[in-house]
Parts: sequence; C-alpha cells; structure tokens
Amino acid sequence: MSRDKGILFFFLLLSFVLLLKLVPAHKSRQSIVMFLYKQLITWLFGTLVAEKGLIKYPVRLFKKAYKGSFSFEYFFTHLYVYYLTYIIQKIVVSS
Repeated sequence: MSRDKGILFFFLLLSFVLLLKLVPAHKSRQSIVMFLYKQLITWLFGTLVAEKGLIKYPVRLFKKAYKGSFSFEYFFTHLYVYYLTYIIQKIVVSS
C-alpha cells in the first residue's frame, strides 16, 4: 500500500469514529436523511465533473471502476456538511 492510500484510509477511519461520537442517538434519523440527500447531489455532480475530465484525483480507492474519488465524494463531503450543521446548531441553540 502506498503512503497516500495509507493516509487516506487513516482519515476514513478517523472520520468514521468522529461521526459515531458526534451524532447523538436521538438525531440519527435526521442525520441519515441529511446524509442521503447530500449524497444524491454529490453523486450527480461529482460523477459528471469526473467523467468530463474537469477534475482529476491523483489518489483513488477504485481506480478502474470510477474516475471520481469515492472517499471524497461519498464520505468526506458528507461528514463535512454534517459537522458544519452540528456546530451551527450548537451555536444557534446556545445563543
């Protein structure tokens, strides 16, 4: 395994662990809906951009099957959106 893929797997694991720690049990349904909605948008536009060659990912998990970055388009962006939503909700509720 190359160093780049090792770093990628480390961040995938770290993101998954943080997701499990940050998502409260009583908001799991809302989190799943938000995750799936974001995934639909990302899948449509990410695939289009990657297939047209407008963006190239140097390190990918599935090089032969998909031109886009599976980890970025299906995992990291969703976690980023969830983290931002979670942080904004905490700020608004505490204000």
